[in-house]
This record gives sequence, structure tokens and C-alpha cells, in this order.
Amino acid sequence: MKDSKKILIVSSEFPPQPGGIGNHAYNLSKKLTEQGKEVVVYTNNRSKESIAEEMSFDTRQIFKTIRINRSKLGFLTYFKRILYFFRTFQREKPDKIVASGRFSLWLVGLTIFFHKKEILGIVHGSEVNLKNKFHRSFTNKALKKFDKIIAVSAYTKKLISNINKEVTIIPNGIEIKDFKFTYKRKNSKELQLITVGALSQRKGQHNVINALPSLKKQYPDISYHIVGIPSDRDRLLAQAKKLGVEKQIAIYGVVSQKRLIQLLEDSDIFVMLSEESSDGEIEGFGIAILEANALGIPAIGSINSGIESSILNYKSGLLIDPKDANQLLEAVKMIKQDHNLYAQEARIWALEHDWHYIINKYIKLIES
Repeated sequence: MKDSKKILIVSSEFPPQPGGIGNHAYNLSKKLTEQGKEVVVYTNNRSKESIAEEMSFDTRQIFKTIRINRSKLGFLTYFKRILYFFRTFQREKPDKIVASGRFSLWLVGLTIFFHKKEILGIVHGSEVNLKNKFHRSFTNKALKKFDKIIAVSAYTKKLISNINKEVTIIPNGIEIKDFKFTYKRKNSKELQLITVGALSQRKGQHNVINALPSLKKQYPDISYHIVGIPSDRDRLLAQAKKLGVEKQIAIYGVVSQKRLIQLLEDSDIFVMLSEESSDGEIEGFGIAILEANALGIPAIGSINSGIESSILNYKSGLLIDPKDANQLLEAVKMIKQDHNLYAQEARIWALEHDWHYIINKYIKLIES
């Protein structure tokens, strides 16, 4: 067994900007470093406006981060990422390379002729469910070049069954120490729901809003809190107004970690009724669900998605058809009737996904 001392992690996203792929890559980098590996992260900056914030973030980390500045023209950004990837490889001389995110899979998988190192690909979901046939073909060709492939959920694994390669499932993890379990007894007559994630078709906030009129009949004192990049804010507000539930929703945008935890603790149930978007984006797992669980907040999520791996059905929460308002109402009733037990089970489930355990699965695969 070869001890891989230096690992190059190539990620399409990276903090401090929000995003599940970036969150995962950051924790993987940090935990591998804590386990004695030398980690170099290769990524890009989100925008010119974010450069200073990202530089400040990078200087506080225990691993090295190399970021490529974006160009005004998209194709120039891709060219720079390819060019500097080769330079980074030559300079850093990693033992192994880990790729996460669509372009990162392309970049590492389709240039194997150049670096000839063992490569590991992490598949989250949307990158292998694209409607664009050209992009999907690129991704499939790239994945076939990888020595080892990790899927973050059973659902994601099924999406790449056509490549005929062995795929290991390693679920996403959370830093459990960041989420202190201080259960607050909930008022049985009130109902506070929350969704955390970019406002989009994929995250499914619109499905919750569609169900609010039915929920309001059962729970007149209902509120729905929406936290995340507010890109779809206007459409959701218009939808709520049309249904007469605009007073029941609150849209916060991106908030601090302290404020997020406060909003979660004040909520009864975390809801993520995700669906596949028009361009093929899907929910590959659902880290935000586990973070809510860690605080003792049960979750309701979509069947036929990666969320099936992030909710332990009838324990940490319930899985339903995201389009069925009656199913959502019944799920809410069930959790509200036994909220304390669901809260305890949610915390136990979250503990099983602590990065303390998840990183061992990665090390075992990397070193095998």
C-alpha cells in the first residue's frame, strides 16, 4: 500500500463562497491535512469582487490553495484553468489527484495522458445528469479514465451505471462540533419551516410555497423561512402573492453562520422538496439537511433524489413526493406529533456523518 503524501484536490467550487461542492472539497482538504497529508487545492475565484475575501480566507487555512482568476470571456477562463493546471502539476508533483465538480472531472480525466498519476473522481449529481449531450459525453469519457470513482449517494451512483466502472459510495459529511444540540421544545400549534439553499428550481422552495395554503388551514400560525443566494427571489415572491401566502414567507438571502444556526434552532422542520431542473441539475445529497439534523431539526425531503441518502426515513425525518401537498401536510403532522423523538433521531443520524468518520473512508480508498 503506497502512502500518498501529497494530494492535489481540483475543485470547481471552494469557500468562502457558498456551494455544496465547495463545502465538501474544503472539509476533505482540511481533514486530509489533519491526517498528515500534504494537500494542495486547485480552484478558481468566484468573481473579481470576491478576490480579496478569498485571499483572506486562504491565508487562514492549513493547506495551500491556488486560485485562477476569471476572465471576462468564458473560454479564456477555461483556457487559463487548463494551462495553470499543467503548471501546478509540474510544480507541486502530487502523488495523487482528486477531482470534484464538472469541469474538474473533465480537466483531470481528459488530461491523464499528461500527468499519468492515479486519479480519483468525486461525483455529486448534476454533473452526470446534464441535458446538454455534448457536456454529458465529455463527462462520461472523463469518468472512464479515473482509477477510482466516489459517488456521494446511491442515487448519484445509479446515474453513472452506464460507465461500467466500480463506484464507491461515500456520503457527504459535516463538522458536528459546529452544531451544538440544544433542543428547544416546540409549540404544537405553531409551524415554522425552513429551507437552506440557493433559491432555485432544484432546491424546490416553490414546491413548499405551493403547499402553504393547505398547511395554513391546519396551522394558521405558519411561517416559511428561506435562506440562500436569492437568485430566484422575485419569482418566489410572485408565486406566494398569487397564492395569498406572501405574509407567511421570509426570504433572508445569504446569512452568517451564527444567524443560520439561530434560524434553524427556531424552526420545527427543515424542508427540501427538490426536483430536477430543466437543464438536468439534481440534488445529489443534501449537506444542509444533516446540519439541521445536528441541531435536532427533523427534515422532510424528496424521494427519487440524492436526498434519499441524507434522510433516514421515519427516523431523522420523512421522504415524500415533492409535488404532493397532502403528503407534505401528513409528514408535518407525523413529525409534530412526536417531535422530540424525531429530534433525537435526527441528531444521532447527523453524528454518523461527522467528518471524523467520513475522512477515514476517503483515506482507506486513497491508500488502497
